[in-house]
Amino acid sequence: MGLDIFKIYVTIDTKVVELGSCDADHISMIVLLYTLSKKQTGCDKVPKDDYSVWVYLPWSSEKKEVSTDNEIVEVFRLFTEHKQDAIMFEIEKRPYIPVALDVEASSSTPPKFTGDIPIVDFSGFEQNLFGDNEGDYYYEDDHDYEGDNEDEVELGDEAGEVELG
Repeated sequence: MGLDIFKIYVTIDTKVVELGSCDADHISMIVLLYTLSKKQTGCDKVPKDDYSVWVYLPWSSEKKEVSTDNEIVEVFRLFTEHKQDAIMFEIEKRPYIPVALDVEASSSTPPKFTGDIPIVDFSGFEQNLFGDNEGDYYYEDDHDYEGDNEDEVELGDEAGEVELG
């Protein structure tokens, strides 16, 4: 690759951050994310969060996802071919979504999540939520409602009063 140096900009949370200049020999996903984190927080630590990264291709008005170091180097090559001098990335922090464990692969013990949160045992969750047997289920057709409108339901005891506590 050559020594084509590009000005690097990042859009994150509706803000544009100028990261500085870089060439393809010194860029990687971690360098991009680390530099962004340092510019935003002043902290010298590598971010541990997951991010989605896209690049704007100004010659085609297209936005392309970039997820590997090879793809980011390819972006620099494309910008060199199109005689661009600046690259605009869009970065978005991915939300943390816990994933269920593979129950068949684990032992007969119920799945438990560990980490920064307290251990949570989900055994019995489905029975507690939906009932243990068919008699515990709620069916709308099993209840008679008073009133002209089927959508209206009166709460409280027979006198129409509601007591809390």
